[in-house]
Amino acid sequence: MAEPEQRSGEPAVKNGHAKGTPVLPAEFGTPLDPKLLEEPKVESRPFPVRPFAFLLLPFAGLAASRGVQWLTEGSQGPSAAGDTLLRWVLIAAALGLPLGWLAGRFITKTFGGRAVWVAWGTLSPAILAFGISATVAATHPLREWMARRGEARCRLTRKVCQSHEFRAACEGQPASTTARAQATDLLGPPIFERCDTAGCLTRWQYTGPWTPDDWVAPGSIWCTLVTDPSGKATRTRITPGTEPVE
Repeated sequence: MAEPEQRSGEPAVKNGHAKGTPVLPAEFGTPLDPKLLEEPKVESRPFPVRPFAFLLLPFAGLAASRGVQWLTEGSQGPSAAGDTLLRWVLIAAALGLPLGWLAGRFITKTFGGRAVWVAWGTLSPAILAFGISATVAATHPLREWMARRGEARCRLTRKVCQSHEFRAACEGQPASTTARAQATDLLGPPIFERCDTAGCLTRWQYTGPWTPDDWVAPGSIWCTLVTDPSGKATRTRITPGTEPVE
């Protein structure tokens, strides 16, 4: 049987397929779409610049303020004169203003948007600092209750369960031959003890319980007692820290 004549301008078709298209046997069905073989493209999400800057600005202002205080008032911390919290917040607000301007400069193009970022950079350190202070004050009764419970449990096994008692037991030893024995009776077995012909060096450590008002960073204080060969106390010292000071 003669094949139908191909008309001009029409694609060459053979057995229902255009010329150049792979012809598959009937049992294989239609040709597979190449797009199905392509690997799916994972669209990367842009970095959340606005929320990140919103959260970073108050912490950046307070950290910069602490750095300024370290440069102007020394590494021991803010000066005890005046309201230290207020001074810290005021310096943070002054430094937060240019930080907020920089954030708005790169995040938004409108004048109103930049003004909002400047205002947030200036006010957010104060909002954060006073928010934390309010939270600490609100939870003070709860922390007092927890401290009393911790002290009650401590009294079951120890004689000294408050930091001021520990200081008094360490510094109040008499210049008698029983000084070290009395300190051991109050403070318990020492953490460290070294004796030689010149006398003894004995150390005790207090790690709690603490009340909300007497906690000492980093949560540990040491008592160092030096006695002569006869056992009399010649020197006592209280030092905070995780390790004793020689």
